[in-house]
Amino acid sequence: MKNKTILLLTLFSAVYSCNTSEKLKEKSKGLYLEQEEKNFGEITSTMKIELSINLINDSENIDSIISIVKSCGCTKVKENKIIIKPHSEGKISLIYNPEKDSGRIQKSVFLRTSKDEILTYRFKAFVKKNKTLGIS
Repeated sequence: MKNKTILLLTLFSAVYSCNTSEKLKEKSKGLYLEQEEKNFGEITSTMKIELSINLINDSENIDSIISIVKSCGCTKVKENKIIIKPHSEGKISLIYNPEKDSGRIQKSVFLRTSKDEILTYRFKAFVKKNKTLGIS
């Protein structure tokens, strides 16, 4: 009976420690976006919007953004590649030019990591066209 109790306690201890280490691994997300979406509200078509995508690497390994794909040509990226050390943060700067847009818009930026993961950042706005006055 004593041997069975010791065996059960050993098994329980082993299962508990495995579950605990798995839960600790789950808490680490690796490389992720601090914010996945931004709403700028109402803007005019003559405004150029500068925005930053903040990235967090909470893993034990270096990670990087190896490519960036934008949903349209109206968004320019200042950095095309970025390396983020373990337990550090990084930033990618963008400029959105709404000159040719009007109404409700949603744009996306797709970031491919060195681990072949895709992170998606979206921003929204309502673009009002600025009307120029004609002089006769």
